Amino acid sequence: MVTVSKRSHFTVDGPPPSPKDSRVTQLEQRVRELEAMVVGQATANNTAVVIPVTPTQQSKHGHGRSSHAPPPTQLIISNSTPSTSVTQQLMAKEVVSKEVEIERLQESFYVQAKLRKAYAQMERQQADYDEEVRKFKKDSELAKEELVRVVNKFVQFESFPHSCLTPIYAVSRCSFCRLNDLEAESNKYHEKAKTLDSGQLNAIAEMQEKLRIQEKELSRLRSELNEKEKIAERYDEMKKELDYLELQNDTLNQTLDSKENTVKELERHIASMRMEATLYQQSCSSGSTPLADETESLADIRPPFTPARPYTKAHSTLGANLSPQPRPKNGGGLTKSLSNYAIDANCNRRDDVSAAMSRSLRSTQKKLVDSRLLVKCLKETVERLARGENPDISRLLGIKTDSMSESEAEQVAFDSTAMTMGVAEKMMRRQEESMAKLEQDLDAIRYLVQDCYQSKMGDTLNGRDDACRIQ
Repeated sequence: MVTVSKRSHFTVDGPPPSPKDSRVTQLEQRVRELEAMVVGQATANNTAVVIPVTPTQQSKHGHGRSSHAPPPTQLIISNSTPSTSVTQQLMAKEVVSKEVEIERLQESFYVQAKLRKAYAQMERQQADYDEEVRKFKKDSELAKEELVRVVNKFVQFESFPHSCLTPIYAVSRCSFCRLNDLEAESNKYHEKAKTLDSGQLNAIAEMQEKLRIQEKELSRLRSELNEKEKIAERYDEMKKELDYLELQNDTLNQTLDSKENTVKELERHIASMRMEATLYQQSCSSGSTPLADETESLADIRPPFTPARPYTKAHSTLGANLSPQPRPKNGGGLTKSLSNYAIDANCNRRDDVSAAMSRSLRSTQKKLVDSRLLVKCLKETVERLARGENPDISRLLGIKTDSMSESEAEQVAFDSTAMTMGVAEKMMRRQEESMAKLEQDLDAIRYLVQDCYQSKMGDTLNGRDDACRIQ
């Protein structure tokens, strides 16, 4: 029976495992397998021979971690047949050789680790030594220069008389003392500099930490600045929109004021027309016959949109109290009283225009008024463009609603009240005058557009147009 005792393991600080370490591990595993085989084959043997195997000492490479040497390995070989004993002896020799190889490899591994550490330490020492030599050479050169300078001064001093050299020697001694003091102070400064290196490193680390914190703060402030810029842009847009809405509100207020004025004028005009209709009905009920040239209503005699006189009870009388002013005719002295406006029903029907014709005349009058306003606004817009000014777009867009409201337009469209022949003739004359003015305004717009187009084409051909320039 052969038994191999287990060896204690050593822990060595060094680099990570190398291929040799893995090889040693494999050999140890092989030895364990051989031990198992020997133990299995030697179960029938009763006697054994003990062969001591002394391993190499580990105290020289254990880094001071093990205070005693490991126990020696013992090979116990039992008595058996000659063939079995020879096999066991060969296996024992192989085990011994493997053990020796393991010890040798472990020793070489420890030596290599120590050598690597020694090489690293030698490199550091060599770098420190080179730095010290460089400083020493620099100091030596400075000392040589100082010595040459001092020698030159002494040579100059030797040419002076002894009485003159005495104070100079004293000054020199003071200078040497001062030089020694400076050297001592320099040495102190060097020592302080060495001690301050660690403090400087700590200060640098603190400064780096502060810089990192400040960079974070700066990035946060930049993000906040971007958000504030976006908010400012939105504020500017809202301010522009508010200005536009205020301008639109002012325009609408002006339009509303003008419409209110128009409504007031129309209300006064309606009141005057109602009063005239009342007077006309009263005159018709009196039974008098008016003259043919005086069948016009009072609304046609007075200009439109003029305040009507208040109605009084005196209008119901047919005497000479409220008779109109006499109007001469053919140089005669005949006068016309208010009673002459009263006509009978048959005569009134003959002088009235049909309801369809009255409605058509009123609709034509409304369209002419709208067209006149639109053409006038277009003329002002073209004149502004010709002068290089910005047109009033709000007025151009709101011109359709400035002339008459929708309710008033519907009232005019559905107003089928018959008008007299004189009123119809006078309305037609006004419409003819409005059409003539409308034609004049259209001709003016055409000439303005023609002049603007000619000047534009002239600038384009001469190269003065900014739109044709290459940026």
